Formats: sequence, C-alpha cells, structure tokens
Amino acid sequence: MKVTCGVLSKSVLFRIYLTGFLNAILEESLDAPITSLQLDDPHLHKSYEDDKLSILDLLATLDNGTQVNIEIQLRNTHDMVKRALYYWSKLYTSKMQEGMPYHSLRKTITISN
Repeated sequence: MKVTCGVLSKSVLFRIYLTGFLNAILEESLDAPITSLQLDDPHLHKSYEDDKLSILDLLATLDNGTQVNIEIQLRNTHDMVKRALYYWSKLYTSKMQEGMPYHSLRKTITISN
C-alpha cells in the first residue's frame, strides 16, 4: 500500500482537529488538556462466537490512558441510550483480564448524539 502526503496530511489534520474538539467538550472532565491521542481499532472483539459484534464509530486513547468512544448516528433508531451504554460497558471492560485488580480499569468516556 502506497502512502501519499495527502493521506498523511489528512490523518495529521484529523488528529489535530479531533484533539481540539475533545479538549473543548471535555475541558471540565479531564485533569489536564489532551496533548496527543491514538486512533484505535474500533472493533470490540467477541469473547464467544455467539456474542454480538460491536464496531465503534471512532475510538481514541488519550495521552493519560483514557479511552474515548465517539458515536454518531444519522438515523433515530430509538435505542441510542441503551446502545451507548452497551458499547461503553464493553469498552470499559475490554482490557480486563483474569487476576487483574478492578482499580486498573481505565477511565472510559462515550460521546454520542
């Protein structure tokens, strides 16, 4: 796959704009302003074959380890609150492994329309 300057600049610009957006709306919720973020794989992988596959619209990790899920729905399916809570809970517990103490769970924020 050939990476061009145009693709790279869009990615860098997107991160700059997203960082500014998150700083603006989360200013009072965060201990410090966001200086960097990582765009992560938006798939919340299944534990079991019969589990529901969850794909987030945008998943970012802030420089302090806080996970941010941004969900944008263009249609009103009348279940956004339950959907957001479901995705939040899966994301919040997704890194938990056997034997880990609960205090190691990372702060997780969901933003949805």
